[in-house]
Amino acid sequence: MRTRGSSPAEGRTEGISGAAIVFGFVVTAVLTLVAATVTSLLVHFTAVSEMSAASAIYYAAMLCAAAGGAAAARRAGRMGWLHGGAVGFLYALGSVSAAYAMIPGPFGLLDAAVRFLAACAVGVLGGIIGMNL
Repeated sequence: MRTRGSSPAEGRTEGISGAAIVFGFVVTAVLTLVAATVTSLLVHFTAVSEMSAASAIYYAAMLCAAAGGAAAARRAGRMGWLHGGAVGFLYALGSVSAAYAMIPGPFGLLDAAVRFLAACAVGVLGGIIGMNL
């Protein structure tokens, strides 16, 4: 039974947790750096080609975005899809911006849009999975 002055939402926090999103983004960035380092070491010390390494880094980065989305959702404890999507959005914004700044020549807008949407979708998926772990 509710007491006077209390609301059904009392004791529950609503909204987005910025700290959880930052935590998820840091997890994503660290995991991506580790994956890129391991891949570059494989290219240097083995016969793996740079073209196959670029694909491996892309797919590993998507897995890292999902892991960061899951970490953000677990940290927030609510609205996993939203926290994961926010991590994917920040990761996509950072990675597409970095690629635009580092890659000389024309930059394909369609390719950037596909990568941006993929990172956001993978972040959402990671957030959903993170809430159910």
